[in-house]
Amino acid sequence: MRASASRSATCLPSVVQLTEEFGIASVTAPKVHRALRTERRIRTEPGMGSFVSKKQ
Repeated sequence: MRASASRSATCLPSVVQLTEEFGIASVTAPKVHRALRTERRIRTEPGMGSFVSKKQ
């Protein structure tokens, strides 16, 4: 994860980056993002990326 320069939120790697960096299957990475969004642990902003959600 990396800190976004324009935001205080932490940006998650893209689905492609996850598959390349960790060697996971290309069908697994989107499932990870989907599960994290469902649990409201991340939020995805089109064209910007996925970011760690603030604690509630």
